[in-house]
Amino acid sequence: QKQKYPLAIDYLERALDWATSQGDRLGEAKALAGLGEIQLQQQDFDQGKDTLESSVAIFESLRPGLRDEQKIALAESQKRTYDLLQQVYVALKQPASALIVAERGRARAFIELLAQKNHENTDQTSGVDQDFDQTAPSLEKIKAIAKNRQATLVSYSIIANHQGEESQLYIWVVNPQGDISFRQVDLPEIKQKFSTSVASVSNNSLQAVAGGLDLRNPRLQDYVVAFRGDLRATSTTSTSLDERQKLGFPRDAYTMLITPIQDLLPTDPAELVVFIPQGALFLAPFPALQNSAGEFLIEQHTIQIAPSIQTLAIQPPAEGIDRSKALIVGNPAPMPESLPSLTGAEEEAKAIAKILETTPIIGEAATETAIVKQMPQAKLIHLATHGLFDEHQGLASSLAFSTKENNDGFLTAAEILDLDLTADLVVLSACNTGRGKITGDGVVGLSRSFLLAGAQSTMVSLWPVSDLSTSALMTDFYRQLENNLTQPQALRQAMLDTMQTYPDPREWAAFMLVSK
Repeated sequence: QKQKYPLAIDYLERALDWATSQGDRLGEAKALAGLGEIQLQQQDFDQGKDTLESSVAIFESLRPGLRDEQKIALAESQKRTYDLLQQVYVALKQPASALIVAERGRARAFIELLAQKNHENTDQTSGVDQDFDQTAPSLEKIKAIAKNRQATLVSYSIIANHQGEESQLYIWVVNPQGDISFRQVDLPEIKQKFSTSVASVSNNSLQAVAGGLDLRNPRLQDYVVAFRGDLRATSTTSTSLDERQKLGFPRDAYTMLITPIQDLLPTDPAELVVFIPQGALFLAPFPALQNSAGEFLIEQHTIQIAPSIQTLAIQPPAEGIDRSKALIVGNPAPMPESLPSLTGAEEEAKAIAKILETTPIIGEAATETAIVKQMPQAKLIHLATHGLFDEHQGLASSLAFSTKENNDGFLTAAEILDLDLTADLVVLSACNTGRGKITGDGVVGLSRSFLLAGAQSTMVSLWPVSDLSTSALMTDFYRQLENNLTQPQALRQAMLDTMQTYPDPREWAAFMLVSK
């Protein structure tokens, strides 16, 4: 392959000259990315850094003026270039610089749209910085964010090789004192161990656990789905926790994501750890990861998710919940498209409303029009209903409300984007509300839309959830908030309490708190 480098370089330099002469900025960026990749392969790291920085600068200059979906598409096209630049900085033994590059390529459309909305609403909202800097944060800014949030930040970056296969997992940990540490995981090595454990399992068992995925040569996305078990299966084919543990899913996932940084995480379980995932890791049920002793991660740490480190700089977390402005919805009726009634959701809404000393909106009163009208004034929004996700068109993901007023009854992620919210917390107590279309800008779906509409935090689910266990979890969560715990601490305690009655993680680990 080395003998082909001169020919490839000549071709790319010609392409660069042509793109420059034609004013084709995207073509320039792509040609520079190709040259930078060859320089990386030739271990000419200094030159590769300069070339790839030039490519990224051009990509970033193309974003202004684009619509949100166009920015997301552009981010998808340039992910490889950001991967290469991270690899160059790691090779140069500058992992902190690689973290800045990772942030530059993460949730950019989200951040820019959020900053735009914050700017427009400055006069109507308090505590929002009108001059929020949309450019990727510096190292000092990243350290300041960790200190201000009093949290340990864990940022993941999935690096692909030149064949497009997942190769390395970069992990940065920023502690509340501002210290930055870097760890690197060789994914093929981890996957080889995983494949060995899979090879000893019968095909029937493997098919039941994996739901048809090829776990002998898994991608991270397959790995995460397999860890959860076949959640689409019927009760007669779905597998128990013990069966999945035989394959080592929970512990292998812990080995991949947590073990390399275990010594860097806080020893006090009450201290906050904010995970910043990438790609398929947005679907990983972090609370349910298990160490070699069988202890779940939620037993060790208080957990929260964020789209990027930079989003944590936008607005400080709210203190407590304003119960006087709570909007509690349960079991709308009749449901659109003959969706089944959710009696557990109704009881859940009533129990939560009792704790908060308010009145829930139940059944026919819970129309899409009525709920949307009340959302802008609410500081807490709790929606216990059906959730539907669309992994191809994330903005088509929706929540179901009553069709009593002869509308379609579906509030879509696209419609939520147009709302003007001031909620400290939106809880989507429904199935799959944390899922959607996975992009380089994060998960495009319900959670992202609520955050962009103005909510400070969302609590969303990663899979179809049980009526009874979810009701128990949610009711306990609000009790814990009444005990003056923070939102992440309250969710942790609710999970610990719920697992005593419902030990299978699928019953208590579906929900994650996503904040900005």
